Amino acid sequence: GPARAIAGQSLSYVVTTTNAGFNPANDVVPSVDLPTGLSGVVVSGGGTYNPLTGTVTFPATAVLSPGAALANTITFTAPLNDAASLPLAAGVFTTSTELSPANNVSRLSTLLQAYADVEVLITGPAFSTVGSPVTYVVTTTNNGPAVSNGHGLTVQLPSGLAGVALSAGGSYNPMSGVVTFTNVTNQLPGAVGALVRTISFTTPDRAFVTPTASITI
Repeated sequence: GPARAIAGQSLSYVVTTTNAGFNPANDVVPSVDLPTGLSGVVVSGGGTYNPLTGTVTFPATAVLSPGAALANTITFTAPLNDAASLPLAAGVFTTSTELSPANNVSRLSTLLQAYADVEVLITGPAFSTVGSPVTYVVTTTNNGPAVSNGHGLTVQLPSGLAGVALSAGGSYNPMSGVVTFTNVTNQLPGAVGALVRTISFTTPDRAFVTPTASITI
């Protein structure tokens, strides 16, 4: 199978079971341990995937002759989470006596690269009267496909503003004019994971106020 993959990508693995002995092997049952709760799982040869245990079990082969091999495939969607790797362990069981049981297990780990696209949008009024309160809404959305492992959000405002009120634990530096919000971890993709913050302040005596929001990964 692949050594590296991107979260949300379709992955395929080949499981080969070979009788390396000198005698026939009876009741040969290959199995593979995968992560639980995978989606898009397709198993060849009549195999089944248990999403609760993560185990793939293939039907038993009554007799596997010396030198003969069974090839099965497993396809699934790489999880959309922040896991750094995807461990797999293939094994085989037989009722025949084993000369080298140590080679009955093979392990593989696929490195996962989370891929998320975090978008920020700031909205507010086109006009405001000097001395009146004004509010801007900052929305961050993860367009996916993976969960965002973490990002920061800052908004550049004019310095020295009065009446500043922020949501979601934000802080305003009156010297630099920068608003900093608490870092976000594990933001889900789509509208369900969208985060909304608000910034309010007293409209200063100046021609334009142009808040600029930025995401830092």
